[in-house]
Amino acid sequence: MEITRVRAALWARMAVSVVLLALALGLLVAIEVVLIGLASGLAIIVPYGVFTITLGSSSLAVVPTAIIYGGLAFAAGCAVRVMRRGPTPSETAVKVVAVTYLLVMLSSLVATGYLLVSVLRYSTRAAILVCGVLVAAVFVGWLLYAAVDWSNADETERSSDWTSDTAATDETVEITTEMRRLLEAVGELTDRPVYGYLGVTLAGIVVLGFVFVAATIVPAVYHLPGLAAVGSLCIVGLHVGTTVRSEYTGESAVLRDLEHGERLESRATADDHGLAPLQATVGRLAAQADVPPPAVRIDPSATQRAITVGYRPATSTIVVSRGLLESLDDRELEAVLAHELAHVVNRDAAVMTFLALPAASATAAVDRHVANPVLAIPAAVTYAVSRWCVALVSSYREYVADDGAVAITGDPAALASALETLDADLERRPATDLRDHRSTMAFSIVPPPWEKHRFFDRARWIIARGIFGTHPDTETRIDRLRTAVERRD
Repeated sequence: MEITRVRAALWARMAVSVVLLALALGLLVAIEVVLIGLASGLAIIVPYGVFTITLGSSSLAVVPTAIIYGGLAFAAGCAVRVMRRGPTPSETAVKVVAVTYLLVMLSSLVATGYLLVSVLRYSTRAAILVCGVLVAAVFVGWLLYAAVDWSNADETERSSDWTSDTAATDETVEITTEMRRLLEAVGELTDRPVYGYLGVTLAGIVVLGFVFVAATIVPAVYHLPGLAAVGSLCIVGLHVGTTVRSEYTGESAVLRDLEHGERLESRATADDHGLAPLQATVGRLAAQADVPPPAVRIDPSATQRAITVGYRPATSTIVVSRGLLESLDDRELEAVLAHELAHVVNRDAAVMTFLALPAASATAAVDRHVANPVLAIPAAVTYAVSRWCVALVSSYREYVADDGAVAITGDPAALASALETLDADLERRPATDLRDHRSTMAFSIVPPPWEKHRFFDRARWIIARGIFGTHPDTETRIDRLRTAVERRD
């Protein structure tokens, strides 16, 4: 009965989360499409007018305008990549990014002013005041965020950030260099580069043909806004697709984070250190759960943690730290492995990544538009909703994983004892040791202990652990498991 109730609550929370996230992400994407579409219209209005006068036909003018639009978008995209990739981008790249940002910012303020004056019936002065407040609010918020992030960092991180920001290099990265890299990547799409270039060229010709046909059907008054709208849809779609791809191909990101500064032990290096019996135990538990056995790797860290990485059971990996192996007895270790295996069975990594996609998209949007005030507010709402939905579902998925571990091992007392041991040991760990792996602790079986802050500690705890907490209270989980023990007795 308890398991049924928990699963029903989990599905209800999943349904609510999906609806909220769809609304929030849809609003964010729609706003970004409008903003980029307006900026695109400003960028191509001059060439469109010139070609219309020169060719004597607005339908024909759409084709060369589309080519110029594509070239401008390609150059702007390469300039942004140069700014992110190299510590010393070329002056041309900086200017292209600055012009692109100013176009989008101008479009944002114009669209907001039009909405306030024409739709909401604000006066012109009130509209200007609202736009100014938006810009100031986002700027102040960005400064506060930077200050909080700086205050939370330790001295090592601060010094490394300062060094990386102030370090100079003699090599200047040009836009043409990034363009050449992308063109080379196109050539690598097939075994022979010429086929890749030919395929992209044919695709471009087909697209231009569709553009011309559409221009002959659609009235001339819609040619320019239609081209800008279609282009902005493609640009935003590419951005969202890139974010989704980076999230779902990043299942090894946790492993890379663990390997930073220390080497995970694989079968080739750790058979003499207990990996073989660990893999055998996981294989036996996987057979009981009727799933393919995931790979097992050992993290040499002394911090106790067990982490599940992977979106499908056949490609999942369970990472267990040396500290955990040394802290738990055989029964407790088997219970922890069964808990992680339950995450694999339920595909929790894929589910939580899906719920976190809107937050990743919101962060990427703000990063792309350098805290554009019109986009920053809906992005902040989307980010908060996504984080809340992750917390809403994640806590119950831990309960379901606990129940799954009990179903596999039939030993709730062992899992309760393991949780108690791990929670107590983490409380004794030095804060610096836990901080070194704070990006991966969210994936662990128990949450890291709360690190107290000098200012607003209680408010931060409520937000971080109460509203956006990804793990339920460990004591509550232990009590549930001990209640299950009493029922069995």
